[in-house]
Amino acid sequence: MPRQQRATQPRSLVGLDFSALDQHRASRLVAPILVGLLIAAIGLVALRTEVLKLQYELAALHERERALDAQTRDLTVQMRQLRDPRRLSAHASALGFRRPDRLIDLPAAVPAAPRLAKASLRPRLEPAQ
Repeated sequence: MPRQQRATQPRSLVGLDFSALDQHRASRLVAPILVGLLIAAIGLVALRTEVLKLQYELAALHERERALDAQTRDLTVQMRQLRDPRRLSAHASALGFRRPDRLIDLPAAVPAAPRLAKASLRPRLEPAQ
């Protein structure tokens, strides 16, 4: 048959063996797909490991924050106790302090302006001859 007649006639697929053709295609596609899946799985494992690590760090930081909050509360209570006037008065009495007989009020010292040494700062001019 001439070529033109063969091209115009529909090809019959009955009786052709496609098993060999499919195996070669499948084997060529399986390896890259498996490699891609393996890379994706390794990436997911690494990502999950990083997420877990960050969660543990975050939990540790939350625990540290709670401990620091408790310490701040304790120190605030202690500061208020130390500033209590009744407690201070009782402690001063126990140490032998007593109320003063008189109170002397001194004015605040005014800082003196620095004096400039006139002779040392002025350049000495000698008469021109």
